[in-house]
Amino acid sequence: MDRSTHGRPAYGATGPAFPTANRRRSVAIPRQQTLRAAVDWSYDLLSEPQQRLFNRLSVFAGGWTLEAAEAVCSGDGIEPGDVLDMVLQLVRKSLVVAEENRDGAERYRLLETLRQYAHERLIEAGEIETVRARHATCYLTLAEEAAPRSTLRAWPERLLIEHDNLRAAMRWLLESNAVEQAVRLGGLLYTVWVFGGLPHRRPRPIAHSTRTTRSVTRVSGLGPARLVRWLCGFLQRRQRRGQRQDGAGGRGAADDR
Repeated sequence: MDRSTHGRPAYGATGPAFPTANRRRSVAIPRQQTLRAAVDWSYDLLSEPQQRLFNRLSVFAGGWTLEAAEAVCSGDGIEPGDVLDMVLQLVRKSLVVAEENRDGAERYRLLETLRQYAHERLIEAGEIETVRARHATCYLTLAEEAAPRSTLRAWPERLLIEHDNLRAAMRWLLESNAVEQAVRLGGLLYTVWVFGGLPHRRPRPIAHSTRTTRSVTRVSGLGPARLVRWLCGFLQRRQRRGQRQDGAGGRGAADDR
């Protein structure tokens, strides 16, 4: 039906939920209307709590874990203990996709068309600011848990999986003028990546890296907003390098066979 949000712009990207192509407009408009009607029909069949959960799940970028869904989407009519059952109901209705990470952990995502539709509904319900604030708090907490364990390989890899969510959290903190929290999030992520290194690379202490020392010196004089922007760029570069390394590793394994 659609492609996943993996590799696509993170939450908050511009564009309508059901964009119309400039070319072949006479064909595209009826097709978009048919798709919209089909999603409306599926949405109307949901119970009110299911609709509320579906809307709130739109704040996630690149997918989510059950723990994250419970932290972000519960409250105001949804109990944390009910989230798993409701998510599975949405999976059975083909509104949510369930999949496994490389480590076998369960993860869920919305197809992009459905995510944008749910995002519209979340705005209409007047919950967008509350749920995005919960989302930012959830991933700030994750970074706080990861920083002391950054030399353990699993934690940098976990943050790599959550990269889009972390950037979405950073974006919300900046948009809501929570600069101190944004700087804290950026600093924690920087710590994880510097101490933990890229996936499949041996971690090394920060003091052993002259290049890292120069980077820290260079950014130490930046103001909070500029520092956060620099950290966002730093994390994005790290993600691209990790993806290239994963690809190279896969090709190497294939060559060995």
